[in-house]
Amino acid sequence: MNFITLLLSCHCSNEYYEACNMAVAYIDRADLLQIRRRVAIAKRTKGKDPSFVDAYYWADADFVNVNAETLTRIKRNAREVTSNMVILVGDNDLTWLNTVKTDCVQMRVGIDGNIRWMAYDHHSSDEMTTENVPISKLAELLRPAEKHKKGGT
Repeated sequence: MNFITLLLSCHCSNEYYEACNMAVAYIDRADLLQIRRRVAIAKRTKGKDPSFVDAYYWADADFVNVNAETLTRIKRNAREVTSNMVILVGDNDLTWLNTVKTDCVQMRVGIDGNIRWMAYDHHSSDEMTTENVPISKLAELLRPAEKHKKGGT
């Protein structure tokens, strides 16, 4: 598999915020390699400064508002659905969803082996944060398919 689309549940710093409930992140193998490099940098930094916890990088993700009916439709085509994540295989264009205008979209890379995305609502400055995604899960999803020999057993 070369490409996955993640639809992640997210929460906001303002408990009354209703403009956004999910985020869309598109991940390919090159992104996974970059994430792994970032984890290595974070671990080296942690080795030099024990108080280091997370590293933040500029990133791309769309923060969206998805109603229950639309989410149910998207889940029907999903490879996998968990309580906080819908995994779609291949080039799933979700740009038609109601995107929230955001500022400062970042990827948080933790030495704990998880990543998550964060952004600020452009109009209210409320912070939106996705649930954690295990980097090992991304590696599993993007693992190349096994090649089979022709005519062999």
